[in-house]
Amino acid sequence: MADIDDQEDQEGFDGSADANGSQVPPGPRNVIIEKIETGFGFNVRGQVTEGGQMKSINGELYAPLQHVSAVLKGGAAEKAGIIVGDRILAVNGVDVEGATHKQVVDLIRSGGDKLSLSVIAVPTEPVSTSLSQVSNASDDYQDIDYDYTERKTLPISIPDYRTIETAEETYIVFNIYLSGKLICSKRYSQFVDLHNALKRHFIDYPFPKLPGKWPFSLSEQKLDNRRRGLETYIEKVSAVKVIAEHNIMQEFLYPEMEEEINHSENSKHSDAQAHTKQLLAHAAPDSASTEVEMRIQLPDRSICTVCIPRHGSTQHAYEQLVKKMEISEETAMAFSLFQMLDNNFIRLLAPTEKVHEVYIDNYKNGEVTCIAMKRWLFNTKLESQLCHDDTALNYIFWEASDAISRGFITIEEHDFELKTLRDTAKGDPQKQIQYLKAVRKLPGYGSITFPFCKCDARKDGFVIVSVGIKNLKLHACDDHGVLEGNVIDFQWLSVASYDVNHELSCFYFEYEREGKKAKNHQSLYTSLCVYEALC
Repeated sequence: MADIDDQEDQEGFDGSADANGSQVPPGPRNVIIEKIETGFGFNVRGQVTEGGQMKSINGELYAPLQHVSAVLKGGAAEKAGIIVGDRILAVNGVDVEGATHKQVVDLIRSGGDKLSLSVIAVPTEPVSTSLSQVSNASDDYQDIDYDYTERKTLPISIPDYRTIETAEETYIVFNIYLSGKLICSKRYSQFVDLHNALKRHFIDYPFPKLPGKWPFSLSEQKLDNRRRGLETYIEKVSAVKVIAEHNIMQEFLYPEMEEEINHSENSKHSDAQAHTKQLLAHAAPDSASTEVEMRIQLPDRSICTVCIPRHGSTQHAYEQLVKKMEISEETAMAFSLFQMLDNNFIRLLAPTEKVHEVYIDNYKNGEVTCIAMKRWLFNTKLESQLCHDDTALNYIFWEASDAISRGFITIEEHDFELKTLRDTAKGDPQKQIQYLKAVRKLPGYGSITFPFCKCDARKDGFVIVSVGIKNLKLHACDDHGVLEGNVIDFQWLSVASYDVNHELSCFYFEYEREGKKAKNHQSLYTSLCVYEALC
């Protein structure tokens, strides 16, 4: 690194001072810190990825640097001359320009009880962790010509929000996920601070608008609209590489990365530090017991929100849904939770599956949820008996109506009559029963159609599997899932046995043909083989 001329660096330096009030030199300086009973006595904060945009400090360009975010009063670091805002250039002789937070912390901790740092003070007020004050520390960098054309796609989303209750207040935080993992939770006001800080630093960038403020209490619909607006904002801003990698954005998304360089169990923290840690615990929970909200679509297309542990199972989520909706035990046994996929297909969720991870991984902006409560019953007689329960009747009615709309149930001459009956049956139990009696006679009722897959029956082609109440059908199709006309129909009475080969991801079954003693078999090669067997 080039030597810095002292006279040049004095220009514009606003007088950073150490704990004794002594003027701190503007260039790099070497500091030796010897650990005492309270440890090294300072915190380090900064970026979590390597590299990044070069920045000017006192006229010299540096790769992104970790910085000192807090200094323990009377501690070892303060006595050695470390001040809040110092940028760390080297640790124990190792250059750490552009290094990640973890790399710097590991170097500090691996050096024993004596720590050698090369640091440089920034020509501003001491750095504050408040986003509203970040602009003070950013004024020195305004002359840099940023390149906004370089883009990168981050799998970032805000699929849900939750309520935080403290002794002082109750407020809403929006949960931010990256690659399906919760990284932090932020209030609307924190998004506003972020927006203002970014605009002050990246003066010439046309930032998208934030959702507007609302002076009154927000309804569920307005809260969800705000969530969508914040998600759109964070997606667009994070897509610009230079902005996404800047300290302002990194510290917003990763507040938990501020880590205390202190090994002593007897270290004492101020009330302010304890309060900050409490807020971070609320803002970025990482415990498996942390409760999260999840939306579930009911058969009548309404949405129910349940609270479950972040790593809670499908069974737990379903029990919470049943309890909240006051669904009878008999009706609950005939339904289950499913994952709705892009190709109009629904997948039965295993009872022990971590349902919130599925919810987040399959979340897409604009969609309310990918988790739905659906019927899990393949017996029309039991279904008819279940319809004495108005809730079950209403749910089954809506599922049948939806299946016709999606083309899963074949209708011909009954079309006009059924449409008329359906339109008048909504909310009328007697007409719903009449409607279901007519629909149960139609081809495809109660069946589940799977995405196309390979099959022994067509060595050079594909089939679409349809599992129904009375039979299993293999519809010939091309490699894009377009039907070709040929259909093989296997009545369940002819199916002698079936099983799953997990190693080959294969569902296979043996069947008998009338007049033949020998049994034949068919194999269907699909990742959904277990689900096919359960049907």
